Amino acid sequence: MENLLTIGQVAKRTNVTIRTLHYYDKIDLLKSSEHSEGGVRLYTHNDLNKLRQIQSLKFLGLSLKEIAGLLKDK
Repeated sequence: MENLLTIGQVAKRTNVTIRTLHYYDKIDLLKSSEHSEGGVRLYTHNDLNKLRQIQSLKFLGLSLKEIAGLLKDK
């Protein structure tokens, strides 16, 4: 079974706020792969890699809308 990370763990590892992760979920940019029985968002390592890709594209100056378009094209 793949190791799952809580939203707090992802936030710490990537230096992204939990609020930002909630926003990315809301706009369908980055959805958690699973939820715990208590409703906590759980992320896979693939989700973490996608977040790092989003961060890199943001650093290059792309808007979230542009990033969403690029990621949907994959």
